[in-house]
Amino acid sequence: MRGKLLAGWIIFVLVSATVVFAQIVTQTDPTELIVTMTSADTEYSVQLTGEVIGYSFQCRSANDIRYSWTTGKVATPTDPYTTLKSGNVESFSGTSIQNPTLYFACAASGKIVEVQFEVGP
Repeated sequence: MRGKLLAGWIIFVLVSATVVFAQIVTQTDPTELIVTMTSADTEYSVQLTGEVIGYSFQCRSANDIRYSWTTGKVATPTDPYTTLKSGNVESFSGTSIQNPTLYFACAASGKIVEVQFEVGP
C-alpha cells in the first residue's frame, strides 16, 4: 500500500503489514501579495513562485478586473482573457502548477488585486 502526499495527513508505505516509512507533512501558510494597478487599462503581472497547489485573488474594491495566463491579453482586451466581476473571488486548488504568472488589468486606475497562494511540499 502506498500513501499520498497530502498536507496534514500521515504518509505511509506498508510492506507485509510493517510500517516502513511514516512522516507527517505540514502545509505552509498561504503567501499573500498585492498587485497595485496604478494606471487604467495597463497590464500588471505577478509570478507565483514554486509548485502552486492553490490560489485565490480578488479586487479589493468594487471593480471588475480582467485576468489571463497569457501576456498581452488584458490591457486592450483581446481573447483569451477572463473578467472577474466585482465582488467575486477566483480560486483554484488541486493539481499543482509550476511557477505560474497571472496578468491583470482594470478599466479604473489605482485598483488593487489581493492574491493568496500556497505551495506544495
